[in-house]
Amino acid sequence: MTVAVVTHTHEHWQRDMTRCFNSVAAALPDGCEHIVIGVDTDYDGFIEARYAALQLADIIIFVDDDYVSPESITLCLAALAATDASLAYTSEMLVFNDGNRLASAVCTHYEAIPRSPSAIHHMAAIRSSAVTERSIILAREYGCGIEWIMKVEAALTQGAIHIPHMGYYYVQHPRQVSHAVGKRFAGAIKPIGEEIQSWGGRALIPVFDGGL
Repeated sequence: MTVAVVTHTHEHWQRDMTRCFNSVAAALPDGCEHIVIGVDTDYDGFIEARYAALQLADIIIFVDDDYVSPESITLCLAALAATDASLAYTSEMLVFNDGNRLASAVCTHYEAIPRSPSAIHHMAAIRSSAVTERSIILAREYGCGIEWIMKVEAALTQGAIHIPHMGYYYVQHPRQVSHAVGKRFAGAIKPIGEEIQSWGGRALIPVFDGGL
């Protein structure tokens, strides 16, 4: 089983990646690889790059310009190894521009996953084999949402598991996405959600506490 942490960057973001890279290095288990990929196209190109990253390893974890706890990756991999789930995710902390922090609400039920991209946000280990072409087709249709859609497909069709550990620190940067993309995504959330809610999953999401 191969594992890769994938970071996509763009020169226009102009963000200090030091904390991100250091946190991944501290959390990376033996045998896992951190792959940094530059994206020099528009948001549609980012969608394609995100989907293409699934070809890099059996399990993919996306960490862009945020940071993770030292135990986060190991716990996600342990949860996948101990279960039949295809998506393992930790809890998340929002880190605002002024330094304040707020724990994100934890997604506890499969029915919540298609309602919003924030249900299962960034820190998640995805089995690449659980994501099919229908994820990229839907993302292309609306021009957004590929990571959310991939997580939904893995979770609703093959199962998810939550790790009650604060593993991901999502840093809110000014102009996280362009105004046009943000407006497009806001309008697409409902129709995308209506499409993917039929993909499966109608139960509580189990909790993994092994190693905690």
